[in-house]
Amino acid sequence: MPGPYPMPDAGAPLLEAAQQSGEVRRDFTIDDLLRLAFAIASGDFPRATQRDHVLGVALDGLTVTR
Repeated sequence: MPGPYPMPDAGAPLLEAAQQSGEVRRDFTIDDLLRLAFAIASGDFPRATQRDHVLGVALDGLTVTR
C-alpha cells in the first residue's frame, strides 16, 4: 500500500539507484528534485517546448561528469 506521498515514495528509490550507479549527483535529494520540477512546471513559459527545454537543462545538471 502506497504511503501518503506517492511521488517521493515512488521517486526516491529511482533517484537512489541512479546515485548508486554513479549517474546522478549524490548531494541531491528527492525533495530537491520534486521542488525543482515543480518550480519549473509551475513557471509561466510562453511555450511548452521552452518549459521542457529548461527542465532538461536543469536535470542535465544533476548528472555526474565523467
